[in-house]
Amino acid sequence: MIETASASPRNTAAEAFHAAAVMASKGDYGTLVLDGVGVIRNCGTAAGNLFGGDLADFYGQPISSLIADMAVSNTSPSYSARYIAHLCTEGGWRKFEATDIRGRHFPVELSMSLVRTDGQDLVLLNLRRAETAS
Repeated sequence: MIETASASPRNTAAEAFHAAAVMASKGDYGTLVLDGVGVIRNCGTAAGNLFGGDLADFYGQPISSLIADMAVSNTSPSYSARYIAHLCTEGGWRKFEATDIRGRHFPVELSMSLVRTDGQDLVLLNLRRAETAS
């Protein structure tokens, strides 16, 4: 018998963040899991390597700390949620400038998906290094 009554919504969401990051990190790209307002909640290994850190370095930070053009508002969560949802609807890979943990800038491409689990919005942010013209 599977027992789910003892799982709190917070633990269930944390497990979903982790599962999404692990599952999505199996491709040729890395994955960050954001909450509905653009705060990093999990970081797959490949994404951590891309930015030179791991989940402990990024957890709780706004995505704009790594990708400046993905500015989210600390004072208006509803604006941030609408902005993130807008970016998710456009689909495909988009180019951005990213900053690693040492402050070095590099081009990335990203694709976003909005997922709802346990009544909470999650954003899967898939990243890969952008090809640079020689």
